[in-house]
Amino acid sequence: MKLIAAILIVLLMVGCIGSKKTTESSVKRIENVKASKDSTSTIATNKKIQDQVIINVPKTDNKEVMDAVIALMERMNTSKISGSNSYKSTFDKEAMQWIVEFAVGQTKDVKTEVIDEKETEKTFEENANEYIKKTVIPWWLYVVAFIVAFPFIKSVILLFFPAAKLILPLRR
Repeated sequence: MKLIAAILIVLLMVGCIGSKKTTESSVKRIENVKASKDSTSTIATNKKIQDQVIINVPKTDNKEVMDAVIALMERMNTSKISGSNSYKSTFDKEAMQWIVEFAVGQTKDVKTEVIDEKETEKTFEENANEYIKKTVIPWWLYVVAFIVAFPFIKSVILLFFPAAKLILPLRR
């Protein structure tokens, strides 16, 4: 019975001592996406063009051929206007010239270049905090337990330390 009581007291004393491990962890993920568009425009402007072409019609001494050429050239008188562009074709009978006039309006050539930039930044942050909580038994509790348990464990102490018989009187 004494041996069982001694073992229970020792287990009680040792069983109270312990440590508890607590771990806290936090994970933080951040993803930033920056998108930017940049565009450049180039404008090329061409000025209005007015041009005239004069074609000399050859003369001949043959009156029939000359009348046929004049009749044909007079039928070629034409003109057209489209927006700011136009042309006109006329025959000058006295000068024997075919006159073609062209007018090309002002033009703009616009070139736009778009540059897309996409920048991605990923951040991963992990914090792990580990805490160890120890339960400590005060020293005076050991002294009290030893005084209470001494009558039960005296024989065990004498078994391991035979010289203690001189210090500790045996009372049975």
